[in-house]
Amino acid sequence: MINLGSPDSTDIPDVKRYLDEFLMDERVIEYNYFFRWLLVKGIILNTRPSKSAKAYKKIWWKEGSPLIVLSKRLHEKVQKKLDIPVSLAMRYGSLSIKKGLEELTSKGVDDVIVLPLYPHYAMSSYETVVEKVKSECKEWFSELKLSFIPPFYDDEMYTDHVLYIEINKSYFSENHETGDSDLEYQFDTLLGKLENAISSILENCFEDVNSEINVNYTSGHPYIQNQSGEWVPYNKKISVSKLRRR
Repeated sequence: MINLGSPDSTDIPDVKRYLDEFLMDERVIEYNYFFRWLLVKGIILNTRPSKSAKAYKKIWWKEGSPLIVLSKRLHEKVQKKLDIPVSLAMRYGSLSIKKGLEELTSKGVDDVIVLPLYPHYAMSSYETVVEKVKSECKEWFSELKLSFIPPFYDDEMYTDHVLYIEINKSYFSENHETGDSDLEYQFDTLLGKLENAISSILENCFEDVNSEINVNYTSGHPYIQNQSGEWVPYNKKISVSKLRRR
């Protein structure tokens, strides 16, 4: 399981080191190496780290980076459900892909299934993970057999849960005072991660869905309205595609 990554802390040197690795990726800034080096090393890394460090401090949790903390929680839950070794890695930062592969090979794994934690495909997300895994295996783990789970933005299980999050986000914000609960903060962080990673896909998805359903909260519970005008309790097993067909 591979996610984006995060600085080790909000200290400026850690943020600078993270930005250096991230922005020097040719699939993030698509310029030739010389121009990219001048832009990143000569300008960005001399001006941006202090500003980014302040921004990270505003969203940092007691346990650490929200993205790392949430990824570790997800990893723990997945590992409990599977009887095969599962490793968590980040494309950028100290929780590296190489460390993740080393963890698996130390447990005798010789066939690795790679899951980039992005529902969509983009050079700066899915593709850079795939190519980095291939590069590390070519250099350090040539005996490993690799396979990659493809982007899953149109998988019904995923779109169902995106709809579920959107509905419950609206319910939560309408029925709780802002700032009263850590749960609200975590909810907003999760939503923010989704929105930042796949904003264009979500816009297309919810443009279709919102044109066909409405949301209501009778007795404090979310309800959806089908095209015949009937209000029915929301069931997260209802698929987006079925709602569209209705």
